[in-house]
Amino acid sequence: MENFNWETVLFLFLLLDSLGAVVLSFKGPLWWAKYLAPVAKYFPYAKGWSLLYFIFVLTLGYYMGIYN
Repeated sequence: MENFNWETVLFLFLLLDSLGAVVLSFKGPLWWAKYLAPVAKYFPYAKGWSLLYFIFVLTLGYYMGIYN
């Protein structure tokens, strides 16, 4: 376990989070408002911001050298 890399774990967590945000934003507003109404009132879904977040995470992974 001496080769455990926290940066890779953090990157994978951010990647899964950004993918979840993209899927949730493109799934549709009806699902978001129906099942998460209290949260949707304060955090509306946004396709553009979720894609920007996903691109940012991919760029971060590239500069960290996780994939080339």
